[in-house]
Amino acid sequence: MKRIIACTAATVLLAVVTAASAAPTPAELCSAAVELASSKFAACRMKAESTFFKTGLAEKRTADLGKCATKFLDAFAKAETRYGVDCPMVEAKEDFEAYLVQCSDDTTAALGGAPLPSYTESDCGNGSIDAPEQCDGANLNAASCLSLGFPGGTLGCSAGCGFDVSGCAPAALTQSGQTTCWDSAGALIACAGTGHDGDLQSGATTSLTDNGDGTITDNNTRLMWEKLDDNDVGGIHDKDNFYTWDDAYAVKIATLNTPPCFASHCDWRVPNIRELQSIAKYEVLPSGPSVPAAFDSDCAPGCTACSCTVPDVHWTSTTYVGSPDFAWYVFFVDGSVLANQKTNGGYVRAVRTVP
Repeated sequence: MKRIIACTAATVLLAVVTAASAAPTPAELCSAAVELASSKFAACRMKAESTFFKTGLAEKRTADLGKCATKFLDAFAKAETRYGVDCPMVEAKEDFEAYLVQCSDDTTAALGGAPLPSYTESDCGNGSIDAPEQCDGANLNAASCLSLGFPGGTLGCSAGCGFDVSGCAPAALTQSGQTTCWDSAGALIACAGTGHDGDLQSGATTSLTDNGDGTITDNNTRLMWEKLDDNDVGGIHDKDNFYTWDDAYAVKIATLNTPPCFASHCDWRVPNIRELQSIAKYEVLPSGPSVPAAFDSDCAPGCTACSCTVPDVHWTSTTYVGSPDFAWYVFFVDGSVLANQKTNGGYVRAVRTVP
């Protein structure tokens, strides 16, 4: 079958053969997982090539490229196993890997002065997706607002054959996580018909993606969060690091944004009050932490490949205007919001906005 892939120096878009629906199907989720693995594969190969240009170590380059391929094929297989379907590819994963290799090789050659595969603007409008187009007319390459990370809406294609996301729904507020109901005396009651939060569960369903690089993306708010660990040697991501409000910026954020920057992003910041409260979960045991499992799993002393949250005060960037020497914080024992003097200590979880 004809390969429907657009490969450029900046991005590789995964082709699927089914259109996205209002609720992602297992096949679409599988494709999304492979798309993420594809981007990491391309980045891995570019890093290996960059290291080779700097060191000239051919054997290391070969070994590094081999590791990239192993990780990609492993991620592909895990996606199919996890969702119980074959990803709707137009070719076998090994052939798709070979095509991605060609894409990255073309990019490497271009960085050395060679031309990229030919493309003319006249190709835009022919209904076929030709590199570096993202779409062409009604042909969206099976992409959708959902596959691009929006809660919903209708994806369009611009006159320049790029995605038009103006019809996509904006970032959505998520559900509070509360599914139980109590009366005014605190007695447990059935939720149906009460109109309580546990009854209506209004808001977007929580959708979190562990990116495998120490970050978690909230697919509703389009915020990428730093994962915290319990590294006994006190690394920058250690959950027990305690900062004054000023040091949250001068130490924590400054360190994350020092090149090559955390997870290759240099725009980390302290979240504002609304952003930080968006990850609070309001049906947890009194001891907390009041967060979804993605932010608190496999946490144990000395862990690094884990996710931790201290059930305590976490700083926001929002000042309390009633007393400007105070700033708002979220108390992750129960998700409450209070103010703390800026010279006092608190924990910090960095955030950035996903473009």
